[in-house]
Amino acid sequence: MKLTPLKCPHCGAKLKITGNTVLVACQYCGNAAEFTGESAVKLEQAIIKTEVQPDILLPLWLISYDAKISRLSSHPPRSLFQQEGTEVLYRRKDARPEDPDIPRRMLVAAFKVNNFINYTADLSYELSLKQDERLTEEQVKRPMEYSLCYYGHLDAQGMVEVLLRMLANKKSHNILDMDFDIGWRERKILWWPFKKDGDCWRDMIYEQRLLQSALEK
Repeated sequence: MKLTPLKCPHCGAKLKITGNTVLVACQYCGNAAEFTGESAVKLEQAIIKTEVQPDILLPLWLISYDAKISRLSSHPPRSLFQQEGTEVLYRRKDARPEDPDIPRRMLVAAFKVNNFINYTADLSYELSLKQDERLTEEQVKRPMEYSLCYYGHLDAQGMVEVLLRMLANKKSHNILDMDFDIGWRERKILWWPFKKDGDCWRDMIYEQRLLQSALEK
């Protein structure tokens, strides 16, 4: 396994990073860094506070950005049984391309699952919808399970565009097709608390669930 020598962006000590590393903790100062492929950059992170001890903390990227819709088109949903030239029965007569509200930040799962779209995107989508500015965040003061971090911030930025389309289409009666111009801003890792709940991990804030088998390597 090839090791890449890099310097800690916090203290300057040498880091040894393997080829599949996304986040790493410095063995000297204890601070975390993100490995971008060519360098190690400072990582901002926090833990969502809960009154009950979680069974697991899962990492999610909190990505802030400024986004504008550069192209927007709309068409009614089409039934597999619809004949050419017939009207879709559940189409609104006044349906037209909406101008969707665009959130300024998004949560994107940084952990690996067996089916990324079904489990990671849906969970990120639901948490992003419900995220509250008043959630209490605590500073990370202990070693975290950085081996759980599989997706870097560039992966998260790509998923933000997917989630923006999901959010817009969830609110629309028609099918929206759009492109975005996005200016990326701050990013950090939020460690999100989950409890075991049958065959699921249950999010301790919003009651969202993730199959435990989805996290199996």
